[in-house]
Amino acid sequence: MRSWLAPLAIISLLAGCAQPHPSSYVGGAGARSGDAVSLGNNASGETCNQLPGEAADTVAVFCGSWEQPAARIRTMSGAATPMQIATAGPWRDTIDLPFICDAPAATSILGDMPAALMNCRRRIGGWPQVALVASSSNRLYQADGILPTLDVMERAIGVLSGRINAPSATLPQSAADRLIASQLAAHAFSAGDVGEYQRLMSFGARANLAEDFAAAETAYRAALALQQKVLGRNDPDTVTPLMHLALQVSDQGRFAEADALFRQADALAPRASDKAAVARLYHYRALNMLNQGHDEQALSLLAQAERAYTSLLPPEAMQPTPASARVQLASSGDLPPLPSERLMTDPTAQSALLGLI
Repeated sequence: MRSWLAPLAIISLLAGCAQPHPSSYVGGAGARSGDAVSLGNNASGETCNQLPGEAADTVAVFCGSWEQPAARIRTMSGAATPMQIATAGPWRDTIDLPFICDAPAATSILGDMPAALMNCRRRIGGWPQVALVASSSNRLYQADGILPTLDVMERAIGVLSGRINAPSATLPQSAADRLIASQLAAHAFSAGDVGEYQRLMSFGARANLAEDFAAAETAYRAALALQQKVLGRNDPDTVTPLMHLALQVSDQGRFAEADALFRQADALAPRASDKAAVARLYHYRALNMLNQGHDEQALSLLAQAERAYTSLLPPEAMQPTPASARVQLASSGDLPPLPSERLMTDPTAQSALLGLI
């Protein structure tokens, strides 16, 4: 039977549509040199450059061949300490939506600039991240990026604060570097790896939509292998490409192999960073049952998936729009507003809503 497109894959495709052309970036790829500030190489040896961010008080760092920011830094005024900012408040709330972070550790960067550092991982994908807050002269620098960009973020903050003029120069090892060294040793990967993973997942989604399940299988198998290389074969966060792969195998009628892959996913999903992983696994196992003609088992699993997806959504997202409001919107030609602002920022809620639909 026809396979239903994975919710995460839809998000990946939509995100890809929003990206500018690669020539707009200056990481390893590119052009707009008038706006770019060279930041030297990250811990993976990729060339990194800083460009203005979407908001006036932000910058984005692009590294290697990845066409999305590897790190972002926001500058703002404030007298709060880095530890206060990193422990609780709007910035920490924003960080906690896409990432799972350890408790912040007090440290310093650029010699004596007070800072707070957090080891994090992405909720969707599990890629290691770092989040950093630093302060100097009543200015706060709030940064997050993939693990290999820590030293690059430090250089970017040095440029933004006026502390250094040659960001590509080698900086003395900071306390933050020492805190993160073991993590860098354990997870050797590059911005290009993250970009390739996303490319493979998007290609798998497109092949799935075209019902080319063999090509989708190849893409998801490669994405899984890449993620396992960084995180480890039994890391719970590898469950996403694993269950995508299992469904493509099922769509080709290789049910014994698909069942074995789903059993592997069963052991990983409850421990995954992605809170929607269990719901999605119910969903995909149901499609596997439908492929095999086991309709009653499929319906039971779909009911479990519906309940699990719903539990991850803000309650207001489940409320219907009043009929009068629908008529008014239709007559004016306006699109209805999203029922919850959280759906604009929370990737877990977005994934759950698409899965529920």
